[in-house]
Amino acid sequence: MLSKDAFKCKCCGVNKIEDKVVRLCNDIEKSVGTITVTSGYRCKNHNAKVGGKENSQHLYGKAADITCADVSKLVKACKKLWSEKK
Repeated sequence: MLSKDAFKCKCCGVNKIEDKVVRLCNDIEKSVGTITVTSGYRCKNHNAKVGGKENSQHLYGKAADITCADVSKLVKACKKLWSEKK
């Protein structure tokens, strides 16, 4: 299970990730096995450094980039959860 710490900004450690993003990622992890958060909350400096858009949802704690060993399984799980949330 992912802790909120997995989503903190990689450069400064600030963490304004929304709880619902953490919950969704944990739901995904239940379907696919261990996932890695490659980017969660980003401060403005870090977002600019990685080429993020000026209004990126990462800046507001509403986005996370994730990966796992079986990306095709990850895509299927995300599509399934997305359709259930609509």
